[in-house]
Amino acid sequence: MTEGQTIEAVVLAAGKGTRMKSDRPKVLHEIAGRPLLAHVLDTARAAGISQTVVVVGHQAERVREACAAEDLEFVLQEPQLGTGHAVQVAEPGLGASGWTVVLGEPGQGTLGAWDEPWREAPAGFDALLRALLVCPTTNTAE
Repeated sequence: MTEGQTIEAVVLAAGKGTRMKSDRPKVLHEIAGRPLLAHVLDTARAAGISQTVVVVGHQAERVREACAAEDLEFVLQEPQLGTGHAVQVAEPGLGASGWTVVLGEPGQGTLGAWDEPWREAPAGFDALLRALLVCPTTNTAE
């Protein structure tokens, strides 16, 4: 990432989570007493993401209510036609700076893994990355 470049994020949070065998949206299942999506959003903030567009779909209002914040923009993906379509729905809410696409449920890793790909990236570089969670009970940010 070049000096002064901002990074925006598209967070994919529209899925049903069918494999979880629950009526609750996947991103609202909890780790350490908080929704999965909340952990991802906190990690984005800590990584310096300047703007976050959250793509919602399944039980959209429930997801919005659980994670509402002034620094978030929610967009509705209706119907849900996959990842590419979700990014297309989010794109009007993004600026011209670099942006990344992350999943609304956390993976594994550390905070440092968020910004590492951007350190060497040319201006305007867009990347598809998986959101990385700093586990609140065992890991610490680098």
